[in-house]
Amino acid sequence: MRSLSRARESGKADAFVSAVCISNKIEYREQLSERVDSSLQDNEIVFDPYDATQLEAILIRRKDAFSEGVLEEGVIPKLQL
Repeated sequence: MRSLSRARESGKADAFVSAVCISNKIEYREQLSERVDSSLQDNEIVFDPYDATQLEAILIRRKDAFSEGVLEEGVIPKLQL
């Protein structure tokens, strides 16, 4: 990660290089070495958890992702229990 974050200044890249780290573990930065952590210019975005209504809307929009016959009628509304 450190090499990636310093690629432009070392002449290994002509463009800006970015990395996106996605984790549901808020403490993931604590596991990085000090050298890697210091070379990152982070911009943290925290997303609130979905509520049942939002999850239902997502699943309804993504019904096409399930194989035919796997998702029976009434399953998605039952997830709100």
